[in-house]
Amino acid sequence: MNVLFKEVSTGILPRTLDVIFNSLPNRVDRCVFCPDGRNGFDEKA
Repeated sequence: MNVLFKEVSTGILPRTLDVIFNSLPNRVDRCVFCPDGRNGFDEKA
C-alpha cells in the first residue's frame, strides 16, 4: 500500500446505507425535545 494513499475503503454496506439515507427527503420538521420528568420526553414546537 502506498504511503500517500489516504482513502480508506469502508466496504459495500456502509456506502450503501450512506446512499440510501442521504437520498431520503427530510420528512420530519425540526423540533426540540425536553424531559417531561416521568422518564420520557415532550416536544417543544
